[in-house]
Amino acid sequence: MEQTQIPTEQDLRDLGFDAAANETRAKRELARKLRIAFEHFRVVEPQHIDRFNEELKRRSKLNKGKNQWGEIYQYDTLLFTPVGQYPGVPPKAVLDEVKKAKELNCFDEFEVATIQSVEVIPDPIVFGRIKGCAKKYFIAQWDDDVKIEDILRPEEG
Repeated sequence: MEQTQIPTEQDLRDLGFDAAANETRAKRELARKLRIAFEHFRVVEPQHIDRFNEELKRRSKLNKGKNQWGEIYQYDTLLFTPVGQYPGVPPKAVLDEVKKAKELNCFDEFEVATIQSVEVIPDPIVFGRIKGCAKKYFIAQWDDDVKIEDILRPEEG
């Protein structure tokens, strides 16, 4: 019985299968980034964000009255801002943690999580993101209004 050997990226490229070679490289790179991120950071799954937003909405919902179409209200939710668009300056300790995370070369982008309502409340958390992965990786936080402990339970992440 003949054993099937999986072609390498270079084998595929040598045979002209450039798209397949690129896909193989992309999958290998994603696996590398995920291994590093899982090893070094707490993981925030999309359902953790959803659960936190539901709890936050329930706690912060403020009825403002009614109009002809129904109830008028406001509530708070997490807003994720790419660090390049975030106007605040984090404390040095947070910047140091982001620098360490960048040196691991596993994140494609970083985001700052704040609470959004009618006014944005500065309650920052920095998360790392990997393209092709819906998970967020907790890097650091400052201030006390929203903390990683509010999003993740102790046994999670």
